[in-house]
Amino acid sequence: MTSDIPHVPKALFLKRFGDFRQFLQQQNGMSFQSFAHHYTDHQESYKYEVYKSGRERLSFQAWKEEDIGSGEILEATIQSIEIPENNLVQWQAKYGEEKQPHHLLHTAKSSQSSTVQLERVLFELYCQTKEADSFTQLVALLGKKYSLIAYLLFLKDKNQFLPLAPQYMDRSCELLGIDFKTSRKCSWENYSIYLEVMGNIKSLLSEQLGNDVPLLDAHSFTWILSNQMERHDAISEAIELTNEITTERESTVITRVGQDKFRKDVESYWSNCSVTGCSVLLYASHIKPWRSASPAERLDPFNGLLLSPALDDCFDKGYISFEDTGKIIISSFLSANDREVLGLHDSMKLSKIEAKHKAYLCYHRENIFESFHSLSA
Repeated sequence: MTSDIPHVPKALFLKRFGDFRQFLQQQNGMSFQSFAHHYTDHQESYKYEVYKSGRERLSFQAWKEEDIGSGEILEATIQSIEIPENNLVQWQAKYGEEKQPHHLLHTAKSSQSSTVQLERVLFELYCQTKEADSFTQLVALLGKKYSLIAYLLFLKDKNQFLPLAPQYMDRSCELLGIDFKTSRKCSWENYSIYLEVMGNIKSLLSEQLGNDVPLLDAHSFTWILSNQMERHDAISEAIELTNEITTERESTVITRVGQDKFRKDVESYWSNCSVTGCSVLLYASHIKPWRSASPAERLDPFNGLLLSPALDDCFDKGYISFEDTGKIIISSFLSANDREVLGLHDSMKLSKIEAKHKAYLCYHRENIFESFHSLSA
């Protein structure tokens, strides 16, 4: 999974969750306490039935590698889609054969080589842990049929994977202030981010309800929000909150861009570790911390050192600092053993130093060096 997951703004989530609760109460006069609520159970329980029926039709637990090419895996997959109650994939004839997302599964049955190709991918998807590879191969074989491929993954394990209707998911993200889209972005990376976003929504729902909410119920929340509630005009205005979130998001982007520029400039200035000369595993560390620096100081390369991980951590936490001459100062709070393990010794010094470094180093000595530790001594 990628680490760059879009933020779910809590303030706007709570606003939408309040709308959600009010909407459900209006539908049948019952307050919402869990997803076993009459309305959600009536509207959304079909997903659990489709999941159960789809898995029964697949029976992938019984598949064997020698079944690949027999056509049985392909037929079972088609049957797992063509469930009368299944609206998670628009497979019905009324959409027209060419527009049916799974029509290539039918077409593949007439070609042995196509049957083998698809059945091998499906076998690896369900019987091995090759979800990422299988997703990419299904896109290559079936086209960018996001809803179909997401549904096939969903049938593998509803606790890990979810169905997807891109249009409605994107609208839910807009309503919740989440900077994320799925439409025309069919890929394993995008699907992985989608699952992470839904996992975060699940956590927020669990927090509000005081019990663990299944991932599929988080999916139901977003679906009701962008489908039923929009049709019933049950979404309240949240312009003020949306503006705050937009400002916060812009600020985050500006910060990230600034930090990237700072890192590149510090790397360009020092080339290697400022102390040891090491050329790998280096961190661009602010001398005067980002939180305390002015906008200009945050981007000033003379407010930076390029340090190996141990030195960077020691410098950031105030266990070491440097004199105006560049000579290292080692905290008295470090024992002889600590100094030896960390590779610190009194002869260490900055490989070069300029006048512009000195004001920042003075700040570090007076405000960072040993300050965290002397308070607790």
